[in-house]
Amino acid sequence: MEEIEQIIDEIFIPRDYEAYSYDTFVAAEKKAAECITKYGWDAVFSVWRDYLYNKCVSKEDVYGFICVLDSLTVFDFDKMTQCFGYQIENPYEFLGYIYYRLGTPIDGKAMCIMDVLSPDILIHSAGRKDLDIKYNSRYIPEDDPLIRAEVEKWKKKLG
Repeated sequence: MEEIEQIIDEIFIPRDYEAYSYDTFVAAEKKAAECITKYGWDAVFSVWRDYLYNKCVSKEDVYGFICVLDSLTVFDFDKMTQCFGYQIENPYEFLGYIYYRLGTPIDGKAMCIMDVLSPDILIHSAGRKDLDIKYNSRYIPEDDPLIRAEVEKWKKKLG
């Protein structure tokens, strides 16, 4: 796990996301793909999730984290779940933490990312086929009662 954690620290650079160069994106993409190939999705995502929960404690940190996730083609969740069956354990808890740290309502680029990322994760990890935009273009993740319940749990736990 130590190697995965080191690689994750190199991939996720909270607060500095906007300073990422093209070469940094390419290097991050390569490291993430190699890490998943070597250790498997479940092990890598577990470290990513722990990184999010333990090192991304501000709105800016979480924004950087989701921007990096959004930029990594290895995290094209729709494609990866169809090709490899990737799942996120406790997807509502994961999304609840992100929304807790971002605050609601969220705005700007974070909202655009989460409006795409949330349904993709829930469709593939929580079986929420009803969220497919072909069938439900009015879904608002931050108003989802299950995500809101997780936000409340995080508020109680972390303050």
